[in-house]
Amino acid sequence: MGTDIHLRLEAKTPDGWKCIKPCWPQYPYPKDENGETIWPTDDPTERNYNVFAFLAGVRNGYGFAFCYRHKPIEPAFAGRGIPTNSEYNDPHDKCETDEDFEAIPRGVWLGEHSFTWATITELQALEWEAEFTSGGYVPAEVYEALPVGQAPDVFFEGVMGDSIQMVQAEDYEAMKALNDLDEHIQYRVFVTWKWRPLMDSGFYAWLTGDKLAAVIEQYGADNLRLLMGFDS
Repeated sequence: MGTDIHLRLEAKTPDGWKCIKPCWPQYPYPKDENGETIWPTDDPTERNYNVFAFLAGVRNGYGFAFCYRHKPIEPAFAGRGIPTNSEYNDPHDKCETDEDFEAIPRGVWLGEHSFTWATITELQALEWEAEFTSGGYVPAEVYEALPVGQAPDVFFEGVMGDSIQMVQAEDYEAMKALNDLDEHIQYRVFVTWKWRPLMDSGFYAWLTGDKLAAVIEQYGADNLRLLMGFDS
């Protein structure tokens, strides 16, 4: 099953921290003249496991069924919970409809686990150019042609099947040297590569975009904080 992030933006006012209206794209997204959905590039709620790991340690290095995705990293804000001075008293209190949210903004759902928060100043100060060491399985013929350290166009997080065997690169090379590769087996070889995926995320685009900038101008980055939670 997949995991999604749930967000709530709060501003510091003379009356304390208050929930304010989200300043990111809201579903359903608009459509073009052909009726096709125009998917936003600046939606911080997009499903992006690299961002989830970076911010809160969620799906940190592993995906569904513990399939390896990247070397686990040190998350920035894992385990902070919900601020005690937040209006959001019950993280399991879910609003029933969008109309309920408009009427009572504190009803927005924050998911089920890994609750945390950060100010906009803290979020913008993070090293969004962080490098990830990722890995996955590729067909043997792709492995043979792939330069060391280069990311493949397509890879598998996990492979199942009686005629498929997943092997580490050193084991594959050892079997090949001994002429011990079985022609009836489809070998999938594990490869690794380094990359910087966060700058292309919807979260980063929102964090550095015009929508949030307008809210920062109104309240100040230190007076804005983002509450985060996740579902499973």
